[in-house]
Amino acid sequence: MSEEDYLEEQIISFLKFLKVEPQNNYFTCYSYAHPILNSLPFDALFQGIITNIVLFVCTPNEVIVKKIGSGVSLVNLKEDSFGKKIIRFSKSDIKKFEMKNYSSLGMDSGYLLTIEASKKYYYHVAKVTGNDFSTQNFFEMKRQNFCGLLTMDKTTR
Repeated sequence: MSEEDYLEEQIISFLKFLKVEPQNNYFTCYSYAHPILNSLPFDALFQGIITNIVLFVCTPNEVIVKKIGSGVSLVNLKEDSFGKKIIRFSKSDIKKFEMKNYSSLGMDSGYLLTIEASKKYYYHVAKVTGNDFSTQNFFEMKRQNFCGLLTMDKTTR
């Protein structure tokens, strides 16, 4: 079994734990305290420390974000940590959910998702080519306006 297949199997188990039906409604991406941190010329170790890898899940009623790794640790989604490091945004708490093209240091770098609820959260979808489950699911979610939760689409592609 490939690493990607194993990760997807873990994700499906996690979604069942949450009682969420897996319907191509999940993908992995990066999370930062602020997107400017991705553009500053930090050394690789520091950049890895400030970067989180997250699982992004959409349902018609909420967005669920779970930390599954960092730039300095392996992606890991084990059953004993299913209930930890989760952020949930209910539809009623989302003031703004925006998607726009993202560039870093003048180079096209995918998409930036911004969710504003009690504070702002930033998610960077860097991998936008390929046949992996995450890329395919992201574009399916984009097509569906993230289960109708997206409030503003500023993308040009």
